Amino acid sequence: MEKLVTIPNLVVLVAVATAVVTDVRAFKIHNVVTFPLIVTGVAYHGVVGGWEGLWLSVAGMCVGAVIPLLMFLCGGMGAGDVKLMAGIGAWLGGWAATAIFATGSIVAGAYAVWLVVRHGRWHETANNFRHIFRRAKAAHAAPSPEKDLQLLLHRPDARGRFIPFSTMIAVALIARALW
Repeated sequence: MEKLVTIPNLVVLVAVATAVVTDVRAFKIHNVVTFPLIVTGVAYHGVVGGWEGLWLSVAGMCVGAVIPLLMFLCGGMGAGDVKLMAGIGAWLGGWAATAIFATGSIVAGAYAVWLVVRHGRWHETANNFRHIFRRAKAAHAAPSPEKDLQLLLHRPDARGRFIPFSTMIAVALIARALW
């Protein structure tokens, strides 16, 4: 338990908690949370670990962002989630970021299934998956996923259709702490 009470873990916990509040309210994670998280993570590890710490933090940032970035390009995730995962990688490293993202994705998948069952949107969900796969195949020709996402988020029924992924990241952080 003592290992979990470290500066990196506390910083990530505060940043994710802040992101959860804005993500749940408005489906948005602000740059004022994510950019300082990334920059301070790299700077902290550069000061504490020297060049090796700096490069490990930059590698963690890249690892933390790569899969969410691919999902963003397919229209399945917001840009704030990508930057939040990059910041987590910068602070906690690539392995931790990968584990947190994987755990958060599993929790999000279970929650998504629950939403589909609860709202009976089987057909719409199948259409959404087809849309995401088509976009993945022709990513270079697709319109901006962020623009499409913003249009969808302003629908009156957006609350039952979208998952604020920062909440899933928070669940993954809690699971990591308990593990």
